[in-house]
Amino acid sequence: MQIEFKEKHSEDYFREGVNVQVQYQVIQKKPEGKLKDYFTLTKRYLIILIAMAAVLVLVNIFTGFSGMSIFALIFLGVVALLDIRYSQTMNKLLEGYLKETRHSTFKADSQGIRLERGGAAAASLNWSEVSFVRVFEHCILFAGTKAPGPFILVPVSCREEIFSFMDQNGIKVRTIGR
Repeated sequence: MQIEFKEKHSEDYFREGVNVQVQYQVIQKKPEGKLKDYFTLTKRYLIILIAMAAVLVLVNIFTGFSGMSIFALIFLGVVALLDIRYSQTMNKLLEGYLKETRHSTFKADSQGIRLERGGAAAASLNWSEVSFVRVFEHCILFAGTKAPGPFILVPVSCREEIFSFMDQNGIKVRTIGR
């Protein structure tokens, strides 16, 4: 089976793909677990950190600054900077995927699966190396057995074709969210 993706995938697909990528080790440990939207969480955490710092400053204006409150402000500042850096890294990953112009091809046979970009192999897994297949809202994850190991993501739009191929060829892999 071969599926060619000539059109650009949606931004939602890539956002979900980045979330899968940054949470891959957690997903491997708890395959049925909820996929968190880290794009939203990092923004929420930053707002909470800023609010906490503002309250701390206001309290200290009226009560006087102590060494502990200054330490707490520095700590909140460092955590906020780490949150901003993490958010920037995720956004750079997303921008990189959105700028990708090469067409991709998903191939599956009795031996395994392979994702190619621009004619070159991007990732491949033998069926024996696929720990599970998980269907998300916008993508399908083929998770490898090795942690952190390789994985393959494809758009959910080809769900029927992929699962039909697996059923017809007797490929038994744990499937979540089918």
